[in-house]
Amino acid sequence: MLFRGVVLGSVATFVLVARLAAQEPLGVDAYVGIVLRAHPRAGQTRAVEALAAAERRVAGAWPDPVFGVSTGHGKDVPDGRVEGGEWDYSVSQTIPWPGARSARIRGAELTGRAMMSEEEAARWELELQARLAFSRLASARLSLELAHKADADAAAILDITSRRAELGEAREADRSRAQAERLRVQLSVRNAERENRAAEASLRLLAVDPLPPSLEIHSDPPRAVTAEEIAARRQALTRSNPLIRTGLAALDREMGSVDVARAARAPDLDVSWLQASEIDKKSWSLSFGVRVPLFNGGRAEVARAEASASLARAVLERTRTEVSLAFEAAVQEAEAASDALRLLQTTIVPTARRTWDLVRLSYEAGETSLLDLLDAQRTLRDAEIQELTAGFDLGKAWVEIERIGGRYPEVGEKR
Repeated sequence: MLFRGVVLGSVATFVLVARLAAQEPLGVDAYVGIVLRAHPRAGQTRAVEALAAAERRVAGAWPDPVFGVSTGHGKDVPDGRVEGGEWDYSVSQTIPWPGARSARIRGAELTGRAMMSEEEAARWELELQARLAFSRLASARLSLELAHKADADAAAILDITSRRAELGEAREADRSRAQAERLRVQLSVRNAERENRAAEASLRLLAVDPLPPSLEIHSDPPRAVTAEEIAARRQALTRSNPLIRTGLAALDREMGSVDVARAARAPDLDVSWLQASEIDKKSWSLSFGVRVPLFNGGRAEVARAEASASLARAVLERTRTEVSLAFEAAVQEAEAASDALRLLQTTIVPTARRTWDLVRLSYEAGETSLLDLLDAQRTLRDAEIQELTAGFDLGKAWVEIERIGGRYPEVGEKR
């Protein structure tokens, strides 16, 4: 009995802990981990890794030998008195030029790095897409909370105005105006609910794996822009931007192709062994053959590879310029959103909230009009919406900065 009680108590504790763990709000890092693990991109990454490894194995493999066997029947000439079976077999092998084989191995390695660099950039883009989807849902839920709060205020105004109209302290037009304001706010609530549903649906679709039906999330407020972090990202931009890294890998791949084309101009050695049995004799022979570069000599392949390398270098330089311009534009947007959010949080929203409280008390005391009260409410609601929008814009600007800046150890792998 004691053992049974201990077991039941342990099971109950486990179930309780599991329920508490299940009710823990989902954070952005946990959600990003779910997306990166369950999204089809994970399977594609593994396939690209296998493809790169296959390229390296194929490049280092020796050419297959060629075996040949033939048989027949023959007679001697001119009298044809002797006849019998004849046969021969041969073995041929191409021995690659040592420099050409090492160049092919190096070229396959660079090709694999280029493929993995492109895959890394796509995976980074998926992570940022997940962070943006999470930020959208967090902003939608905050907007819904503001809409419900505004609806509660509008309901309170309608209730006060109705009571005053019944007592003859307010006009019937004021009640109609308060009802119209309540309907307008309810429309805003329905729009906020629609956006919240759409944001949560996008979040669930991107996660692939099923999330809890009642999804609770936890999001940190967007951090302000600091000159130190921007300077660090700007300094590391040329080595951390995914497009630049992909461009560098593509240039290395094309330069490897140039080395392969140049090394291929050196001829491979063809070795053949032949043994034959005829009706009147047996023989064997060993032959060697090389390709003599008299007319082409691989010059066309070298020219194509060099042209491709020049194109890759030009694309890389253009990418560096475009990335720098895009980074500065994203920094300007982040700074503008950060300044606007700071001003709204420290001055505009507190002032609008104090004004709303004062005007509401004055209206309840009959010292001000309904129009002043509605104007104060709209001012506060607009200021709170602007604060929420500025925070979301700052979060999007940070996502854009991270998209351009990439991931590097100096600033942090992942937050």
